[in-house]
Amino acid sequence: MNKSTIFLSLISICLFGDILSAQDIATTASLSGIVRDDLDSSYTIPNVDIYLKKSNGQLVAKTSTDFKGYYLIDNLKPGKYYLECQSYGYYSIKVWKPIHFVSGDSKIKDLEMRDKNKEPPRKKWKDVLSMVPAAALLLVGMVALF
Repeated sequence: MNKSTIFLSLISICLFGDILSAQDIATTASLSGIVRDDLDSSYTIPNVDIYLKKSNGQLVAKTSTDFKGYYLIDNLKPGKYYLECQSYGYYSIKVWKPIHFVSGDSKIKDLEMRDKNKEPPRKKWKDVLSMVPAAALLLVGMVALF
């Protein structure tokens, strides 16, 4: 073997090595998003545990949100996955609708969690009745007379 053959072989290995690693990256997918408080969407939730599972419950990936509520799961193989979230002080979330990935997908799934200490404001009867059209109330009153 002469020097030029060795040199060309090394160059080929370097070039094909880069192409193969680029192909490996293109065959994977990623999922990212932000987790927010459902009553105050301006508040993002840090340290939320994010689990990605197969339909049989097998854990595929786990990550946590950063201090801005952002998460990223990458290097996912194509397939169908389910998402679960847990955080201290919040109700857990299970996303029952599967997330489908194909090669090269980059999906965003933002989530909202409910604080266990904050309950949404309850509607008062007068607020509920104000949403019912007056004609419907009149009809109900007339039916009650007969």
